[in-house]
Amino acid sequence: MARRGVWELEKITLYYCLKGGSSQGTRGFVEERLAAFARENPQIQFETVIEEGHPEAVGLYRNGYKRTLSLRNLEPIEVHDHLLYLRNTWGEPEQKHSKISYGVISNTPSVQGYWRTEPDLEAPSSVRRSYLGRIPPGVPPQYHSYEQVQRELGLAGATELLQNLGCSRWVVSGMTGVKVKSRRKKN
Repeated sequence: MARRGVWELEKITLYYCLKGGSSQGTRGFVEERLAAFARENPQIQFETVIEEGHPEAVGLYRNGYKRTLSLRNLEPIEVHDHLLYLRNTWGEPEQKHSKISYGVISNTPSVQGYWRTEPDLEAPSSVRRSYLGRIPPGVPPQYHSYEQVQRELGLAGATELLQNLGCSRWVVSGMTGVKVKSRRKKN
């Protein structure tokens, strides 16, 4: 695969046997299709090595990474597909997925930013502090718009606010308001 206009795959080495049954498809590919594949991909250097054993394709990438694929008992078209796979992959191990649902971890920064599979439900702490500062202590129970609280704090922030205020019971009637009951005693 090309990264910033430069193809990653530098060289493909095909190892196969002249008499083994598992190398039959690889031999067929080398005889019939390798020349055409090499013309289509002039950026790749091809080498064929005849040796005993099962066939395999080894891709050498620009950064020194080697990827080995077994070609055992494959048809010529399947060998072609395996070589396309080598051409279209990057010269590094498969990307690891994180357990925090941030998608693929990569060392190359994205122009578009990082993809997140879940919405950001957490509001910044400055927004939470400013909202908590609006509720003066000792004020009798009031009705606050749940949509306003959720819009300013996010779902997680609104839940945290209700828990921090000590709401043992909160009522949402038709999503129009939330009754916030304070634990503070009146003087």
